[in-house]
Amino acid sequence: MDTGRQSAGNEQLDWMAGIIDGEGSLMLHKRSQTKGGKFSLRPIATIANTHKPTIDRCYSILTELGIGPYLCTNRPKNGKYPPQYSLFVNGYKRMGKFLEVFRERLFTKRHQADLLDEFIKSRDGAHPGKPYTPREAQIADEIKFANNSRYWFGSSETLRVAPEQG
Repeated sequence: MDTGRQSAGNEQLDWMAGIIDGEGSLMLHKRSQTKGGKFSLRPIATIANTHKPTIDRCYSILTELGIGPYLCTNRPKNGKYPPQYSLFVNGYKRMGKFLEVFRERLFTKRHQADLLDEFIKSRDGAHPGKPYTPREAQIADEIKFANNSRYWFGSSETLRVAPEQG
């Protein structure tokens, strides 16, 4: 499989890894099913920004790699704020390609990328209705925990404490 070295240059991939680390999210989206209360988990990467040229460049890089992102524009109703542009990469195959190219280039989101990679490989070839293993459920919880800002910075109350004056 093409790891991106032949199409998009390393410099572009490293730049985009920085964008993913700073502006992106790597997660498992829980989709509820109405029958029997079952649910499914879908791996997703998102990048959101108000700078359209940045999102356009990311879109071009992902398209060149054959990953096939989705692009959405959110225009605020009041017109007070600029539009927000979002790229989505979702599904097992697309996210597998995405992680193959970017996982080792990430720093801030590397832990989530490693967990998603393990989850995707664990589900490879599994029937969509197959129950999740205890480890797959644990991975989902770990990703959710790692994406919570309190994991990295503590509670917001801690951040509001004024430094002691001396």
